[in-house]
Amino acid sequence: QLLRLRRHDALRYDLASLDIGSTLYPPTGLRGRRLSMRPLGALHAAWQALLAGLDAREQGARRVIAAGAGPAGVESLLAVMARLRQQQPQVRVEGLLVTMDDDILPTHAPAVRRAVHRTLRTAGANVMTRTDAALLDTRDSDIVLWATGAQAHRWPAGSGLDVDAKGFVRIDEQLRSTSHPNVHAVGDCASWGPRPLPKAGVISVRQGPVLA
Repeated sequence: QLLRLRRHDALRYDLASLDIGSTLYPPTGLRGRRLSMRPLGALHAAWQALLAGLDAREQGARRVIAAGAGPAGVESLLAVMARLRQQQPQVRVEGLLVTMDDDILPTHAPAVRRAVHRTLRTAGANVMTRTDAALLDTRDSDIVLWATGAQAHRWPAGSGLDVDAKGFVRIDEQLRSTSHPNVHAVGDCASWGPRPLPKAGVISVRQGPVLA
């Protein structure tokens, strides 16, 4: 019952509640400036550093690739393209959305997908389906946005907590660890047994009253 922190003394606990979110592990071989959409706590600083590193004097085209065509990938690509055009209006910005699925936003209604396709075309972004972004040649890209879906932090599995096949902490209906009942887990880091829950902030909100 000891929590070891990176930049603090260790903390002892009787009850612990984990809301550590999720992360992403982009391939190490990607070329270009890489920006991972998770963990969220590091995203703002990484984005500001990336912007600062772009040469404002460059006159050629900017190419932005987004890996993952869920809401995070789509919205991030559109937002980054808009920000680059605002920062350097003299530079042409091109976008590419890459997904292993047959279409973008696979869990959304067809009408939503059609509307987003129109928005992407208007923004100057192409879509590439049934493609593994990890195998894509990104040498001519300026920014690679990685939004391929939540992955578990590695340390819960190493701590001895019961985790599922993907490394997320298994919980029961009271949000307790199935191996350590004095440890609760909520949000992205948790895996509820009866049925998978989306890795989305609204789930954490709904779990709040249960945790309380």
